[in-house]
Amino acid sequence: SVKADFNVQFSSLKGALKNPEKSTLSATISDLNLELDDVLQLQPELAQNQYLDSLSAQPITGNLKAVGSLEKVNDFNTELLWGKDTKLTAEGSISNLTAIDSLRYDLNDISFTSTKFAVNKIISSKELGIAIPESILAEGSLSGGTTWVNPDLQIKIPEGNANVNALVDFDDIMKFNGQISVDSLQLGKLLQNDQLGKLSLKIEGTGAGSQLNDFDSTIDGTITQFQYDGYDYNDIEITGNLKNGNGTVTANIDDPNLNMKVNSTMALSSQENDIIFTSNIIGADLQQLGLTKNNIKIAANINGNYTGTPSNFTINTTIEDGVTIADNEQYQVAAIALKAHIEDSITDVSVKSNFLNGQLASNASPNRI
Repeated sequence: SVKADFNVQFSSLKGALKNPEKSTLSATISDLNLELDDVLQLQPELAQNQYLDSLSAQPITGNLKAVGSLEKVNDFNTELLWGKDTKLTAEGSISNLTAIDSLRYDLNDISFTSTKFAVNKIISSKELGIAIPESILAEGSLSGGTTWVNPDLQIKIPEGNANVNALVDFDDIMKFNGQISVDSLQLGKLLQNDQLGKLSLKIEGTGAGSQLNDFDSTIDGTITQFQYDGYDYNDIEITGNLKNGNGTVTANIDDPNLNMKVNSTMALSSQENDIIFTSNIIGADLQQLGLTKNNIKIAANINGNYTGTPSNFTINTTIEDGVTIADNEQYQVAAIALKAHIEDSITDVSVKSNFLNGQLASNASPNRI
């Protein structure tokens, strides 16, 4: 149900036919009560979408006002609610209502709030793979059209804050240009992993391409804080460049207890990805990092490669030039070769060295072992 007042005025019939966008518009919708079940009955194929089906559990209520012309609605504002816990308010302008291809919206004051209880009605934590925050607040601005969107939003949850400012064009050739920053995000709570703590970072990036093998991209950022197993890793610098799906990603860690450089070269495609990586651990104090109880320091070179997809991949890794200092005694560590092949129904992991050899084989993926 809806209570609406809709008015379109034009100077003359000839003017309306020749320049319909010049017609003035005044629309007010109050007491909106939209039952999505009615929409799903008109478009039954939409009922196959589980999220739209879940949304139909409650009506969308609220109001809307639009004043201006069909060329540009200068005064647009709305307040929409889904149940008692989810609310969207927006103010701004909408342009080119009569030309869908050039339609543009500029919502310079937007606010979205919801709760864990409400989100759980649409998607569960198990489906998301993370714990759903007790509350969610997103504020800022949002502009876009039919093929692009530009959010500038601050997102707040009890576990931390994030800022997203990016221009994304999802036409035939996808493009993006923007940055994301995260402040003291309690990663362990979201991923339900006690070993992980807070994460703070700032990443800037640009990219363009129609598929992975012709994608060009650059990224540059710093992880200012990453807590793992009770230890704070600070100021991890990350840079990356891709040209036609091929490129490099480097990371430098200059921590008092971990000096490490990582370099990866990669070739990405829609079929499979190839990544070659080298890591130079110049020095690591395992006791200070919380990885061992004893006073052990190490240095080593780690080389390897990854081939495949997230559900079917092979990793080969070699640890060479290893040096260990324990109880003020230095030891040379023989080369260690690690190999892993993972599929949906296969797990095959092996380790070979002069002092340790072993293999794990299973007819199930690691998360089912």
